[in-house]
Amino acid sequence: ALTVHVPDQAPGRGDGLPAGPLVSEHATLERGLRAWVERQTHQRLGYVEQLYTFGDRDRQADAKGDSTSGVHTLSVAYLALVREERPAGLAEAAWRNWYRYLPYEDFRKGRPPELDAIEAELLAWAGAPADAKLRRSRADRLGLTFGLNGATWNEERVLERYELLFEAGLIPEAAGNAGPARP
Repeated sequence: ALTVHVPDQAPGRGDGLPAGPLVSEHATLERGLRAWVERQTHQRLGYVEQLYTFGDRDRQADAKGDSTSGVHTLSVAYLALVREERPAGLAEAAWRNWYRYLPYEDFRKGRPPELDAIEAELLAWAGAPADAKLRRSRADRLGLTFGLNGATWNEERVLERYELLFEAGLIPEAAGNAGPARP
């Protein structure tokens, strides 16, 4: 992952992916993305694909992350390919290992120990609703995404796992920009 220094972040969240607002000089979202990445990292993007749009009603924050401003925030996530070169210029950019951000996905040395705590929290979340149908739905989703309840882990369900962690409130982004970083 190519990251940049992000000032005024919560403790433990000093870097992040290149980002910026869509402004009038950007004719499209993709052109805006390319401009922000190049400005912040001095790297040119190759292939770009839009993955996800976060526009929930409760995602309100101004440019500094103040959720009391009443400004509605729309975030668009992209997958972009870029040559792995040393970031140049004055950009505060650095290459980071992807598993630094998703350690529970790293099965290169066996089952990641981070999964124990995550699974315990997810099981508690799944069992919390009073509605039996909702509890069953959550349990089924845990099986599909995390290989729980007798199911098997599917390495291709990275996005579904992230979405479930978001929904369960177990990742910082679920709490907005001020959310604490998970250890």
